[in-house]
This record gives sequence, structure tokens and C-alpha cells, in this order.
Amino acid sequence: MRITAARILSALALTAAAVTIPAGVSADAAPPPDETHVTFSPGQVNFSKVKVGETKSRKVTLHAKDGWYLLGGSDDGVFSWGDSTCVGQPKCTVVATFAPIQVGPKAGTLGFTMCPPAEPNMPPCVDVPLETTGTGVAPVKFAPAKVNFGNVEVGTSKDKKVGLKIDDGWYLNSGGGDGPFYWSDSTCVGQPRCYVKATFDSVIVGPTSGQLLFVICRSGGPNPPPNCVDVYVPVTGNGT
Repeated sequence: MRITAARILSALALTAAAVTIPAGVSADAAPPPDETHVTFSPGQVNFSKVKVGETKSRKVTLHAKDGWYLLGGSDDGVFSWGDSTCVGQPKCTVVATFAPIQVGPKAGTLGFTMCPPAEPNMPPCVDVPLETTGTGVAPVKFAPAKVNFGNVEVGTSKDKKVGLKIDDGWYLNSGGGDGPFYWSDSTCVGQPRCYVKATFDSVIVGPTSGQLLFVICRSGGPNPPPNCVDVYVPVTGNGT
């Protein structure tokens, strides 16, 4: 049988058609990185509650396998890690840190660049994530923590006293209200402990909710960020 160029092309086409490529995988794509080359302990880092302006650290043990080693990595906003003595080592401990600058829950991802031993036909370095969580806590406590004005006749106002207990090194700078809710008492500004007068101006019939804003700032300086933090107190009332 005579072999022609047309027969060769036809045979190649049939061979290509017989190759099955899994769904979602490109024929040109590199094989996925094997993230089992490293394990972390703990597998996730939860810093729990940390006051804004303060820092909390936790140790994380890194164990690389099969000759892999730590080359470097990356931080994620208020989450970071360090320990240069760990770079190049197969097993060691790094220090993960959470330094919140806002009140409330926060989540992030620390990156660790793992590389294989210097041998032929080894895969490239891979970035391995480590999930982190933490909650920023305000440097102030309110009493009550939530203000409920109850029933207030439309066209009238009702006042309630709110106590502030501010951490050392912080003070009340300013603040504001939300619609019919607001607070006042200029004698409280600049003081670590005092009371403000919260007010609800009832203007419509029915339940109303909002927030009171308190801007709490650091005393003196220089200080690590933040210099000031916004703290909110929920308020509710019912117009009758």
C-alpha cells in the first residue's frame, strides 16, 4: 500500500480524536500543583478577639515533605507572618500576626511559596495558602451596649444616658447620629470615662432603628495605626 501525505494526516487526526481530555482541563495546561508537599499546624489560624491597635501572634509549624522547602511568601492586610530563619528549611515554626485596625470580623490568607529540591524534571514552585481569621474589638465599652428608647409620641423627644469606658491611651474625639437619633454632651469629648446624652426625635409612627457613631482616638504619639477608630452603638425606638 502506498503511503501518502493524506493518509498520514488522516492517521494523526484519528489518534488525536482518541485522546480523552478531562472536563475543565486545557490540553496546554500544566498539571495542578501538589499542595500535599507541605502541612501546617494548625491548619487554620484563628486569632479570636484582639483590640484595635494591638497585635496578637500565634506560632505555626510548617513541615515540608520530599525535599521541598520554604522560599518566601506574602501577607494579607492586617494578617502577616515572619521568621527569616525558616526560609530554606524543610521544617520550622513561623509567627503569624493579626493587627486589626477596624472593629469587627476579618478574614485573610497568608501565602507560603514552597519549592522542590534542585533536581531534573521537578515541578515549579507553588504558592500554598493558610487561612486566617480574627475579630477587631473596640477600645471602648458602652453601657448599655444597645439603646432602646421604647415608645415615644410623634413630635416629642426622649433622652437616655449612655456611659463610656474608654481604654487607657484612647479618648472620645467626636461622633454623630443617624436620622432621628443623635448624641450630645461636649463635656465628654477628650475624657476617658463619662456619659453622653442620646436622643430620639420621634417624627413618624412605627419602629425606627439606627446607629450612634463615636470616634475614639489615641492619646499622644507616635502610635501604630490606627490613630482613630469608628465605633457604632445600635439604637431603636418606636413612634406612637
